[in-house]
Amino acid sequence: MKVDLSNKNLKKVDYLFLKQYVESIIINNDADCLTDSIEGPIESHVQTICLDNNFLNKLDNLEYFVNLKNLSLANNRLVEIRTLSKLINLEYVNLLNNSLIGLEPFKDLKNLTWLNLSGNQIKSLDCLKSNINLKYLDASENLISSLSDLRLLTNLHVRFFRRKLMTQSFTF
Repeated sequence: MKVDLSNKNLKKVDYLFLKQYVESIIINNDADCLTDSIEGPIESHVQTICLDNNFLNKLDNLEYFVNLKNLSLANNRLVEIRTLSKLINLEYVNLLNNSLIGLEPFKDLKNLTWLNLSGNQIKSLDCLKSNINLKYLDASENLISSLSDLRLLTNLHVRFFRRKLMTQSFTF
């Protein structure tokens, strides 16, 4: 099931809000992959959440969406994303144009294959060393001063590392 709350001028999104939204989709039969009956917690049926183009500066309690595979939070005001560390099934994450500084929550996301971090305030990619399934990484338009040793990411085929306010590109 996909939850799309893009372009809604949202300032805050938490577990209860998302759960109620999912319930309303089910009640109105708007779910794109709705089966005859939904068993178990409603939030366990959500695989995609899209919250692009809002005014979010914080995420709370997303860890209840245990089967979440795709998360898009482009063009918000996020500074930290601690709650992502518990979403171990994430495969696709889009954090384009936020205000992120650190990447600690990504250390445990072993299933991650696609990650867009472009347009943030990130200085280091050290926390991505354990994301061995990562195939796509865009970290352009950040404040990265040197590249970490990402040679262990042997599946990484597409990568962008342009720095903000500079024309220099990094490669490894």
